[in-house]
Amino acid sequence: MARARENENIRIGEAVTIASGASLEATDGGVIVVGRNFSLGANARVIARRGGRIVIGDDVFLGEGVFVVALESVVIESDALIAEYVVIRDQDHSLSSRPIRAAGFETAPIHIGKDVWIGAKASVLRGAKIGDGAVIGAHAIVKGKISANALAVGAPARCVRDLPR
Repeated sequence: MARARENENIRIGEAVTIASGASLEATDGGVIVVGRNFSLGANARVIARRGGRIVIGDDVFLGEGVFVVALESVVIESDALIAEYVVIRDQDHSLSSRPIRAAGFETAPIHIGKDVWIGAKASVLRGAKIGDGAVIGAHAIVKGKISANALAVGAPARCVRDLPR
């Protein structure tokens, strides 16, 4: 069952498609704002918790099984294509004390630019900034900055060539 109840914490644009098993969830002060012509694949989840904010632009596609989770901020600009089973999280468990479960989280905002393509099963970690027109290869792990119009692959992701503008 697809779930997306628009309320004060979830704002949805026109012509949005949410596939079976997918959901948008904003809890504990979290906010989700979705633009026009957004498509959320089967079993994908977009989750804003503990005051986190997720902003998704117009004409964005999130594939099957994608997870986007924000405790601080995730921005996905217009025309982004996110393939199946990509994980985008602006937080990691803190390792500052034990047990890890009680140590809390370390967060940093994520920004994904316009006209970005992220390949299947890639991970975008806290603090990542992906420039406009960049392409991230399948299974890549992105932490840090990827320049505009770059093709980045690997773990960790690194630019292997510039793409035409």
